[in-house]
Amino acid sequence: MTSRPGSTPSLGGTKTHYETLGVAPSASPQEIRRAYRTLARELHPDHHHQSAPDRAQAAARRMREVNAAWSVLSNASAKELYDLELNLAAAKSRPNPVPRPTGAAGSATGSGGVGATRVAPRYATADDEPLRYRSAGDGHSVVRGLLWLVVLGVLAAIFVFTAYAAGGGDDSEVDIGPSRTPTTAAPRVAKGDCVRELAGAMDLVSCAGEHDALVADVVAIGRPCPFGAREVYLPDQQESACLVAG
Repeated sequence: MTSRPGSTPSLGGTKTHYETLGVAPSASPQEIRRAYRTLARELHPDHHHQSAPDRAQAAARRMREVNAAWSVLSNASAKELYDLELNLAAAKSRPNPVPRPTGAAGSATGSGGVGATRVAPRYATADDEPLRYRSAGDGHSVVRGLLWLVVLGVLAAIFVFTAYAAGGGDDSEVDIGPSRTPTTAAPRVAKGDCVRELAGAMDLVSCAGEHDALVADVVAIGRPCPFGAREVYLPDQQESACLVAG
């Protein structure tokens, strides 16, 4: 399905109800009513009883399309579901972004690559001798520091063992309270989301990808869903999701 910039997306390559009535999707109920009445007067059979047969048939066919569009757009619940279907069709028509290749600049300066920078080898001089001896001295300092850490660790272990033995080996458990495991709140299901239904569970997914249904509305327990929607209980939210085919 494709749509030109500034046009209303169509469903399955057919005209939308807004295009049939000649109004914008943002038109008010009064504007939709005026457009319907104007077309109904122009296409009424009384105006075409003396027209040529082919013209009369075209007017009758057009009148059926206008009546079908009016039956949806004049009903608030049906219009809301229809608008969701149009938005979903528009989301599916948008192409997925293609990642741009990276690392091309780095390949030009790699080993053996075109434009690689060659660094001349550097040889040791007499001025480097003090640095070498100083590095060796630093290594001995690190070894001595590690030995002192080992000695301190052994002394600490002896101290702990002695204190434990002096206390009579009390094995009583210390109550540190109930363990607290951090929990992550599940994402809330909202109107306009797309979901997958697997093994009785419902997961939120992107509307641009594969999905099973579209959330037309989320209502409180006891409230009915819009016409044509399927109700699914959400235990985490204590609400019901109204699903329509996506």
